[in-house]
Amino acid sequence: MPRDSHFRIGDEHDNQDEPVAIDVTSGIQGFADARVHVEMTATIDSWTNLTWDVEVNLSTGVKVTISLTRLEHNIQLPILLTPILELDVAAYAMLLPAAVALGLHYAVLKPRRRRAIQQRVDELKEEQRSQLHIQRLHAEETVRLLAPSAERSRAAARAADGLVIESALYGDLPFGIAAQNSNSLHAALDHFWNSRSALSTADEPRACDVTLALQSLITNNQLVIASGGGKYSLPGFYDPSFGVEKSLFVRYRFRGVQHEVIVKDDEALAIPMKAHSLGSQT
Repeated sequence: MPRDSHFRIGDEHDNQDEPVAIDVTSGIQGFADARVHVEMTATIDSWTNLTWDVEVNLSTGVKVTISLTRLEHNIQLPILLTPILELDVAAYAMLLPAAVALGLHYAVLKPRRRRAIQQRVDELKEEQRSQLHIQRLHAEETVRLLAPSAERSRAAARAADGLVIESALYGDLPFGIAAQNSNSLHAALDHFWNSRSALSTADEPRACDVTLALQSLITNNQLVIASGGGKYSLPGFYDPSFGVEKSLFVRYRFRGVQHEVIVKDDEALAIPMKAHSLGSQT
């Protein structure tokens, strides 16, 4: 009875970061037919695979088949290394290609993929820079249209001790301020005005002022922004820091008490909330 065994080294899924997948099959159909079959596949790119197939057989020796597969095309080159079993030849045939494939992957292919990805990111950023001016103009025009009603809302809220947005920034906030409960960030947020000054003098804007935009969204002394998606699509907002994690900082006053909160771009915002209170009433 023939007996076969099989094992595989490598990822079963299609993954370009997998340098070499190795399949090893052994089988016995009598002593003279004992064989070991090793197949090593290296991924060159998304469409191209190079396969080094080694078959070691007691009766037929050591044979290598080189296969190049690109899309639906396949080229095979069979090579008989020795007609009899020579263990040193078999060892070199199995180990050297694997070492070369690993070296090629880590020294050439993987860095090349990373450079291609970085180049694409840089291209997208350049496209974003060219569109940033237009996006900012649209946001400023929206704020200009919203300003009269927002100022009336702010004046009425101040007179009634209601919800007033004192300042708000959206984007890549400096000073490493994390999105969490504002009470634990009271000291760090003292840098807010310095941050605002740094943003206004930076070569590239990292955040935008959305104070009036948020004030215009208040209804019945409440402001609720649902979670999910970027906040840059809100009226008066735009994306000032493409490809960077963004946050929204809000400083507001309600019932004479100052509040502060920071939320991540995809998190919900609901104000006023007692947890945001800084406890200073004026």
